[in-house]
Amino acid sequence: MCAGKAIIASNLGQLGHILADGETAILTIPGEVKSLEEAICRLKADAELREKLGAQAKREVLLHYTWDKHLTHILDAL
Repeated sequence: MCAGKAIIASNLGQLGHILADGETAILTIPGEVKSLEEAICRLKADAELREKLGAQAKREVLLHYTWDKHLTHILDAL
């Protein structure tokens, strides 16, 4: 996410909670090759979408998922 590149991921477990389909990534149906193929073709054809997804993913990771943020959550819980 921090690299600012568009992400394609299977909608599994934590990935589906951290990544938002169409906002920070394209989420595919786990185990469905056609779903992955469509996501790859979609990103290949749409430079604006690649840029948008990558930029938003980078913003999200810097806002919510850095070690500093993680430590703050732990200390707040204590």
